[in-house]
Amino acid sequence: MNFDTKHILKWGIPGWYLIINIVVAVSSLIGYEWITDSGYLTPSIIITLAGVPLGYVIYQPYFFVSTLMYENKGNQWNILLFKMSDETKRLFLSNRYGYFLNNIHGYGSLISAVIISLIYLIVLAFIHEFNTEIFMLIIMNIVLVVIVSFNFKHYQKNFENFINQIIRELKKDINR
Repeated sequence: MNFDTKHILKWGIPGWYLIINIVVAVSSLIGYEWITDSGYLTPSIIITLAGVPLGYVIYQPYFFVSTLMYENKGNQWNILLFKMSDETKRLFLSNRYGYFLNNIHGYGSLISAVIISLIYLIVLAFIHEFNTEIFMLIIMNIVLVVIVSFNFKHYQKNFENFINQIIRELKKDINR
């Protein structure tokens, strides 16, 4: 995948997920007849395209919080990587680092979208009637937040193990 496709998916999936939850929840209250009305085709396309910028906006609070939590974690890694003389190994480690970080941020922004969807659905359920479709969406979002959180923690743990192992090896190589 090229750069643009990665970012469209990274930011689009959380945005589209939130939009789908909102559309299904609102449709469960007002009815699904609007879907067959051709007058809603253009607004539907616009809403679909809005998923990418919406996902980007959803990504920002997650990124802010993760930056605060892990502010100085990468400094030692970057310094040691810079000192590495083997260009092939440095490129491999840099790509692997990027892979882990990209997945962690992807899961983090998806968790943000699911939590926002969950809050929206709960508020909607209390303001309007608490119907079966909204209840099922709430259950689905709770299950999804658990699954995505598990995957997030798994990648985070593997990322930290990767970094710690490489730092130990690089320190050994530098001290020789």
